[in-house]
Amino acid sequence: MSNNSNPSILEKSAMSCVKCAKCIPTCTIYSVNRDEITSPRGYLDLMGAYSEGRLPLDEQLKDSVESCFLCTTCVSQCPISLPIDVVIQRARVDIAKKYGIPFYKKVAFYFLGKRSILNLVFSMGYYFNPCIFKTQDGFKKMRFKLPKIGDRAIMPLNARSFLQTYNGIIKSSN
Repeated sequence: MSNNSNPSILEKSAMSCVKCAKCIPTCTIYSVNRDEITSPRGYLDLMGAYSEGRLPLDEQLKDSVESCFLCTTCVSQCPISLPIDVVIQRARVDIAKKYGIPFYKKVAFYFLGKRSILNLVFSMGYYFNPCIFKTQDGFKKMRFKLPKIGDRAIMPLNARSFLQTYNGIIKSSN
């Protein structure tokens, strides 16, 4: 939080938003939730109130901020190019300080930093694919139920990761 004589990027961005709503049609999270709080301008309002001390960093604010994909389509649609992604990243730093980083995210970050281990995991996933998944109506489905996954279709697993398949820079055909 900052004082009014030196406003933070959270406060500056929240004050600068003109609420034109050009960001809303492109926001994936808003299209799913249909809730103003999970729209880019809603995030800016929340972060402005948080930085001014009018809104505590509680579980509800944490869940709202963590729902953003940080895809940056809202930034590209904003007529004044507000750094909505930077605002959300700054809030996530405060969230990590207060609540810590969940174990599953720590594991994911570890694997992302260890390319050889991640490649091995991809290869194992491909070879154990028939044991875990079944093909039903052209989609891969889990053979057994897992919490929060339920009966969802799963992406196909390949023997090689994307980076193994396309090593180096991929040149445009145009």
